[in-house]
Amino acid sequence: MPHIGGWMLLTEGATAGPEGQTIRQPPFFLDGAGRPTVRGPWLNRPLQVVGETATSSVIHDEKGLHEIYLPKRNIEKKAAFPLTAANTETQRLASELVGKRVWFNGQPQFPCEIVHGYHAQVLAESARVLSVWQLDPAGVNVSPQGGLVDGGSIQNDRMGTTTTLVMLGEPKICRPSVPAWNRSKLDTRLNCEVKHRNAAPRCPPFYASSENVRRNLVTSSPQKLSGMPQSAAQQERWLVGKSRKQILATFGSPNEPGTLAAIMGLPIWHYGAVAYASIVFTFDAAGKVFKAVIATSP
Repeated sequence: MPHIGGWMLLTEGATAGPEGQTIRQPPFFLDGAGRPTVRGPWLNRPLQVVGETATSSVIHDEKGLHEIYLPKRNIEKKAAFPLTAANTETQRLASELVGKRVWFNGQPQFPCEIVHGYHAQVLAESARVLSVWQLDPAGVNVSPQGGLVDGGSIQNDRMGTTTTLVMLGEPKICRPSVPAWNRSKLDTRLNCEVKHRNAAPRCPPFYASSENVRRNLVTSSPQKLSGMPQSAAQQERWLVGKSRKQILATFGSPNEPGTLAAIMGLPIWHYGAVAYASIVFTFDAAGKVFKAVIATSP
């Protein structure tokens, strides 16, 4: 149960540990008059429990400006999770990242709130880190975007026992990831080049195990590859000679487990979880791509 003074995360769905595959129901909220109210603005952000009634917990947003009521009934079946910022690793990450702008290795997509109540898939090149949290207790893996994830990382199938959440704000130079036929409507609302703090899109947390945070977030603009050929055969030849850092920046974190330092010494990197959407890179002794194999559908 939520406790007064504690912080929590409310989301759309989750797995309760790597084996359980327990689907939790989205929470619902009430306003001060006891009427159902919208969920969107309250999901995927740190919320503080400031009080309680006989039937509900009283919740404030992170700035303490707005208030809702979270019914206690069947709370154990809802996707409501306690957060902590006091963990040693969480504090270490916070000292490294909070207040700084970070860039993403690869091209992760985020369902950002463009304006109040309006969400769209966005590719963000960078964002400012607002805070770092960890789910408490450990062993619960959460999907802020909804649906299920196995383990602490959305990037691949590695299993995790903890989930670290890096709260992102002020995304910059982002592009809508929507079909061209629907893009005109989005372009009128999407302000990616931040000019006013209150007008910036709000994105859910980047979530992963603590080691994957360092593998996927960097504090300076990564050297991503550009001008890549279209066909897989041409790409395989073109990628030969590229460095591990360039591959990491362009394709994101590989499937192999371990710390950033550990994976940077591996001779082979794998990407993808299915046969016809996978890439395998083999590196030479100098850390350059010796061979690239890109799977294609028959």
